[in-house]
Amino acid sequence: KVSYENITKIDTNYNKTRRNMFICGDSITAGYPYNTGDNANLDIRYGEAIRRILGFNVFYGAESGNGWLYSTGSANAYSITKSTNFRYYDVALYAWGTNDYYHDMPMGDINDTYASQTICGTMNYCIDKVYTDNPYITMIISTPLNRRYNNGFGFDTPNNAGYTLRQLCNKMVELCESRGVPYITHFVSPLNKNNY
Repeated sequence: KVSYENITKIDTNYNKTRRNMFICGDSITAGYPYNTGDNANLDIRYGEAIRRILGFNVFYGAESGNGWLYSTGSANAYSITKSTNFRYYDVALYAWGTNDYYHDMPMGDINDTYASQTICGTMNYCIDKVYTDNPYITMIISTPLNRRYNNGFGFDTPNNAGYTLRQLCNKMVELCESRGVPYITHFVSPLNKNNY
């Protein structure tokens, strides 16, 4: 079991011909607010820790402000996945959802198959596309961290579409379990409403 305390003790010398990881996500993945322009400090992206500690070649499909379904006009999980060939990656890590919750995107059902109509439908599209491109890849989905929402915190506050961030995270976990896709949850996190 890997914990925060022993993450640096992982044996990273295993033999693998390629060690390419594609990381796809929102502002936390992109390194916002320091991911572009004169203030660029790309070392704040968590993918850089994966690169340094685990020795992966890290490639980004990260877009601040976007989600599985929600898009500011530049990209979202659907468009990034559609334009990426996963044949060249060993691991694909997806971290979306907070902006979908904040912007009231329809959550849908775990069996939805229509990408760009519900969060679950888009998740299913992305899972299918990643594994169709590369059936040997390891895909991991990460649920969103808690966030402020109006006068409360997302895990316990319904959005205008009627669901809480906790309900969205639970739905994402349910979908991953139904598809056999590994996932990371953030219900217990170093970031919480006490230290936000």
